[in-house]
Amino acid sequence: MADTDHASPDPGIDHPDPRVDPEFVRRVGEDRPLYLVGTVHGHPASAYRARAVAAAVRPGVLALELSPTALPAFRAGRSDDEMSAAMAGAPGARHVGIDAVDGPFLTSLARRLVAERVDRGTVCTVVRNLTGVVRRSLEHRVRGRTPAVEPEATYDCTIEDPPAEQAANERAHVRKCATLLGATVSPPAQRVTNAAREERMARHLDALRREGSVVAVVGWGHVDALAALLDG
Repeated sequence: MADTDHASPDPGIDHPDPRVDPEFVRRVGEDRPLYLVGTVHGHPASAYRARAVAAAVRPGVLALELSPTALPAFRAGRSDDEMSAAMAGAPGARHVGIDAVDGPFLTSLARRLVAERVDRGTVCTVVRNLTGVVRRSLEHRVRGRTPAVEPEATYDCTIEDPPAEQAANERAHVRKCATLLGATVSPPAQRVTNAAREERMARHLDALRREGSVVAVVGWGHVDALAALLDG
């Protein structure tokens, strides 16, 4: 796969607004570039960045870290979350949910569970968590309800604050989260599930970029792993 490029002038990365920080935007590939846009769920700076990059790149495909069943609810939802904002920025793109509980994901997850020889309790936790995910996805589809990606998240800024303040607040939040993550060990169920999700999303994105340019909006914690998988 193609090399990851951080330095080349680019309409999606070289943006005058401080909320479109190259730290959160990664380009993979040259002929058919794929842009990974890292976001903090529900943060106003992330919503702006998702829309700005999508509008600047005008991709053929807009890939979102959502279940495919959640897409209709987000299309009809608010413009202050990063997923709806990205859709508004690229209305002509094909919108694709890449975070699905499907056959390839379950195959990857099962393989990892076996390879790590996890105990029965971890397997039960994984199954219980996935059951909740599937149930919520079905509710989104049946009720047409806009999912709250992170309802408990609150930030000391709003979309009305100056762009530089929004960007600084978002960076501070990410640094705090990264420090906490670095100081703790993720539970086996979470670690294995996230790895399987990232593997599945990377394979889906690699297939999508054969269609042309792609913008993928994902949580900031997935960007490095996805870039490495797509570059491997």
